[in-house]
Amino acid sequence: EELSLIERGLIQLGDIVPLSVEEGRKRMKAGQYEVAGLCFWLLSLNGDAEAQFCLGSLYAEGKGVKQDYAKAREWYEQSAEKGNADAMYNLGWMYYNGRGVAQDYAKAREWYEKAAEKGNADAMFNLGLMYANGQGVAQDYDKAREWYEKSTEKGNADAMFNLGLMYAN
Repeated sequence: EELSLIERGLIQLGDIVPLSVEEGRKRMKAGQYEVAGLCFWLLSLNGDAEAQFCLGSLYAEGKGVKQDYAKAREWYEQSAEKGNADAMYNLGWMYYNGRGVAQDYAKAREWYEKAAEKGNADAMFNLGLMYANGQGVAQDYDKAREWYEKSTEKGNADAMFNLGLMYAN
């Protein structure tokens, strides 16, 4: 019915689909994932990095769409290319865990480093974990401590805990 009204020019798509990231997020919180997804998709077509990140998240979580890590990765990559630190972090997570891509600690580290450079505390924490555990890097407790300290400065409680453990042990 709404499509018919659009075709006849009686209403515009913007009347039924929120056309801002903020409105899309409100629809997500309300559980209206399909409407949010359409909003993010329309904004993504115009190159909106935050909308691309949000659309990637819907695909990663399977909310309003069939879960598809490959599509999530594509949207995250487009967003990351525009400088979105959260998309960079999520790409690191995907490579670290082998979701939608082959597990690759070196690529995970690269994406985490890019996100960390933009101030992403979770990426800093995960870099600390990688150095503490020697995953994709030579084990280096000094670098682990440095990354935990940087993440702690941003308020990351997990980094605070791990840093405390390092000092305790």
